[in-house]
Amino acid sequence: MTFARHVLAYLEDRRVLYAPWNLEIPEHCIDSILEIRHFLTDQLGHLDDKDEDIAPHLPGDAGVMPPVPRRDGTPHR
Repeated sequence: MTFARHVLAYLEDRRVLYAPWNLEIPEHCIDSILEIRHFLTDQLGHLDDKDEDIAPHLPGDAGVMPPVPRRDGTPHR
Protein backbone atom coordinates (compact mmCIF):
# COMPACT_ATOMS: atom_id res chain seq x y z
CA MET A 1 0.00 0.00 0.00
CA THR A 2 1.40 3.42 -0.89
CA PHE A 3 1.93 6.07 1.76
CA ALA A 4 -0.99 8.15 0.46
CA ARG A 5 -3.37 5.17 0.41
CA HIS A 6 -2.30 4.18 3.92
CA VAL A 7 -3.03 7.69 5.22
CA LEU A 8 -6.37 7.91 3.39
CA ALA A 9 -7.42 4.50 4.70
CA TYR A 10 -6.71 5.70 8.24
CA LEU A 11 -8.53 9.01 7.77
CA GLU A 12 -11.66 7.50 6.23
CA ASP A 13 -12.31 5.77 9.56
CA ARG A 14 -12.12 9.04 11.53
CA ARG A 15 -15.72 10.07 12.21
CA VAL A 16 -14.69 13.57 13.30
CA LEU A 17 -13.91 14.35 9.65
CA TYR A 18 -17.27 13.22 8.29
CA ALA A 19 -20.04 13.20 10.89
CA PRO A 20 -22.19 16.30 11.39
CA TRP A 21 -20.72 18.49 14.13
CA ASN A 22 -23.99 18.65 16.09
CA LEU A 23 -23.89 14.85 16.54
CA GLU A 24 -20.38 14.84 18.00
CA ILE A 25 -19.14 15.21 21.56
CA PRO A 26 -16.55 18.02 21.56
CA GLU A 27 -14.12 16.18 23.87
CA HIS A 28 -14.18 13.13 21.59
CA CYS A 29 -13.51 15.34 18.57
CA ILE A 30 -10.48 16.88 20.26
CA ASP A 31 -9.15 13.43 21.19
CA SER A 32 -9.69 12.19 17.64
CA ILE A 33 -7.95 15.19 16.09
CA LEU A 34 -4.98 14.75 18.42
CA GLU A 35 -4.82 11.06 17.42
CA ILE A 36 -4.88 12.06 13.75
CA ARG A 37 -2.03 14.51 14.29
CA HIS A 38 -0.01 11.88 16.17
CA PHE A 39 -0.62 9.35 13.38
CA LEU A 40 0.39 11.79 10.63
CA THR A 41 3.51 12.91 12.49
CA ASP A 42 4.49 9.28 13.07
CA GLN A 43 3.93 8.41 9.40
CA LEU A 44 5.99 11.36 8.20
CA GLY A 45 8.79 10.25 10.50
CA HIS A 46 8.95 6.95 8.61
CA LEU A 47 9.43 8.58 5.21
CA ASP A 48 12.83 9.10 3.70
CA ASP A 49 13.92 10.91 0.55
CA LYS A 50 13.30 7.78 -1.56
CA ASP A 51 9.73 7.13 -0.40
CA GLU A 52 7.21 7.45 -3.19
CA ASP A 53 6.09 10.65 -4.81
CA ILE A 54 5.21 12.50 -1.61
CA ALA A 55 8.72 13.02 -0.24
CA PRO A 56 9.73 15.77 -2.73
CA HIS A 57 6.66 17.77 -1.68
CA LEU A 58 7.40 17.74 2.06
CA PRO A 59 9.11 20.64 3.81
CA GLY A 60 12.72 20.10 4.85
CA ASP A 61 11.77 19.07 8.39
CA ALA A 62 8.57 17.09 7.83
CA GLY A 63 8.39 15.95 11.45
CA VAL A 64 7.66 19.48 12.66
CA MET A 65 4.31 21.03 11.90
CA PRO A 66 4.65 24.55 10.49
CA PRO A 67 3.08 27.33 12.56
CA VAL A 68 -0.47 28.23 11.63
CA PRO A 69 -0.74 31.91 10.70
CA ARG A 70 -3.22 34.13 12.50
CA ARG A 71 -6.38 35.13 10.70
CA ASP A 72 -4.87 38.53 9.88
CA GLY A 73 -1.85 36.79 8.27
CA THR A 74 0.70 37.87 10.88
CA PRO A 75 2.98 35.17 12.36
CA HIS A 76 2.65 33.96 15.92
CA ARG A 77 5.37 35.07 18.32
